[in-house]
Amino acid sequence: MAPAVQRAQMLLNGSAEELEDAAAEAGYPRSAAGVVRYKQSLRDKVKAEERRLERKAEEVEKERRRKERQKARKAADAAAAAATDEHKDEEKEKKRVRPQPPAAAFENSDEDSDDSDDDEGFFARMTGRGAKAAPAKAAQAEQAAIARGRMAIGTEHPMFPDNCGRCGAPNASKICGRCRAMHYCSAACQRADWAQHKGDCFNAELIVRPRA
Repeated sequence: MAPAVQRAQMLLNGSAEELEDAAAEAGYPRSAAGVVRYKQSLRDKVKAEERRLERKAEEVEKERRRKERQKARKAADAAAAAATDEHKDEEKEKKRVRPQPPAAAFENSDEDSDDSDDDEGFFARMTGRGAKAAPAKAAQAEQAAIARGRMAIGTEHPMFPDNCGRCGAPNASKICGRCRAMHYCSAACQRADWAQHKGDCFNAELIVRPRA
């Protein structure tokens, strides 16, 4: 509080003689009316100072609340960024782990299942044609499993279509020149499958063409 305001408060709380002397020093007449006008001027000065201090306190409080909101907003942004990073890490992990294709052709059917998977349904799933044909990806996976089943028994049974041993594509015209048991749709599929096929190729050759 300013010194002038402090002196005004002191005079308002002081004696009548001190107030009259101060009024005379300030140029007011030495009379009751002069003292009243001087006293009112002191009150106005004190009220003006009080209003100034109130406005200053309001500004300080407003600034404090603004800083609190800013701090809370930064904390919320940091939490949202951390959640986004965690979600991205989960997506990367899902992409890194590749699911294994199902070997649908070698799954045993339940004993209490109906007769819907008859010869017609089996042919439809193998060829991709007919009312019971499986979706394209499932059919290819099943066809690839059938081709590997033919490789395991080492014979070209007529009931199995000539599917590619790598991708399961039907009517694969390229045949392994060594064992004559595994079909491929292209040289690229044959090269890609060689790392897995070479372990069985010699055994299949003995079954298909026994040594004399």
